[in-house]
Amino acid sequence: MLPSAHSTLNSPLFPSCSIQSLASETLLEIFDYLYKDAKRALKEDTYNASSLFPFGVASVCRGWLDVSILRSRYWVNAVIPLDFIILPPVMATYLAMFENQASPDAHVVFCDVAPIDPRTENARLDGVMRLLVPHLHKCKSIVLDTHHRSSIVLATRHLDTLVVRPLAKLALVSTISDTTQDAHFTSFACPDLAFLFVDAKTFVNFVASEGPKGNAKDFAGELNITMYHPDSSSGPVELKPSELLKAIFELDSVHDFGWLSSLTIEGVTFDAEAVEYDDDDIAEILPDLHHVEDVYLTDIHSPFLRSFFISFQPDFESGQERTVSLTRCSSDEPFEICNTGILELHEIGDGMHVMTAVKHWDGLELRVADSPGFHDAVLNTMTLEQLCPILSMLDVKNCPLSVRSLKRFVAAREGDIERLRVSKGPELSIEDKLVLKESIPHGVIWNRERLY
Repeated sequence: MLPSAHSTLNSPLFPSCSIQSLASETLLEIFDYLYKDAKRALKEDTYNASSLFPFGVASVCRGWLDVSILRSRYWVNAVIPLDFIILPPVMATYLAMFENQASPDAHVVFCDVAPIDPRTENARLDGVMRLLVPHLHKCKSIVLDTHHRSSIVLATRHLDTLVVRPLAKLALVSTISDTTQDAHFTSFACPDLAFLFVDAKTFVNFVASEGPKGNAKDFAGELNITMYHPDSSSGPVELKPSELLKAIFELDSVHDFGWLSSLTIEGVTFDAEAVEYDDDDIAEILPDLHHVEDVYLTDIHSPFLRSFFISFQPDFESGQERTVSLTRCSSDEPFEICNTGILELHEIGDGMHVMTAVKHWDGLELRVADSPGFHDAVLNTMTLEQLCPILSMLDVKNCPLSVRSLKRFVAAREGDIERLRVSKGPELSIEDKLVLKESIPHGVIWNRERLY
């Protein structure tokens, strides 16, 4: 009788094996794939299971840790998660690699792999920062991405008074604003800073501290002011619109030609100003933002929204390429967006909020997406009042506009509209297609169909 396949594979000629018995060379080939995935995730500022390399494999067993150490490039981007307890041998390896690297990158992050309470996260971050502080002065990137803002505030105790000359990227961000406490910055020097990601309250404290910040060379930077939204039940927010605007101006004034090429502000809540200012008062009291280029605002509302655009007075020269993007933003009163060629509106639910944005805007391209507030009544008003007089391109995606209103708008422009793009819109009849082709001979795309 022939032996069964099962008995053959279990014979001495076919000894059982496990992944831990793989040769170091084979493991390194596997680790190389994980390393590439981690690099891609970090490039996209994504912190997940992929970005945790080499922490994940190094934590499996001592053997895998020893193999991962064979390639020092794995450890250049030190991604230290707060979701788990860090084993002493793994932390020791991080510190040894920091010691040997000329300009390492430090990422201490919450990856949302396991739930974590504020006290646990605070304690873990405090322990990691105590070990990393002696090495942070030579970092190119310092990224602290936590669940709770209280952890960021605690971390600033360790960052305070540092001089980090090679630092190009600093991120101090959180998802839950569990404290309104000031960050502990008295001084922090980062003369080559090019990318700054920080919550609004911590940003104001950071800019107010001593020490040079921002690249003094001919290089434009990126500022991303992240969510600061304390629970209203905890009392005052401890942040006023004027404080944030003045801090943005101070950072942008690091040299004569400005520092900011891109400004993003997301989900910031403010206290009311002690005194309500009218537009002329705001123009007198608040500084002008002359050098900011592209602006992206999300979940920002008046009075800050209007105050920002009163201060926003960018140069005319590059206006045609400048973009202002508003996502879920609102103001009950119109505001003027100066010297801006491209206006983007996303997820605007109220027609009045669409109107307040476009009423005094005089640009070339209007892009509106996923906005129930951009309906026929709004477009008809734009047609009748001849708003956006030099508009040459309209891009509409998933908005409740009828073919009739769009045709009327295009016809009223008498050939000024050079491009029309509609996505997820109503179906066109043959007659409608002919009318649009005649009005815009070379620039109509309707539900992915080119009409030329």
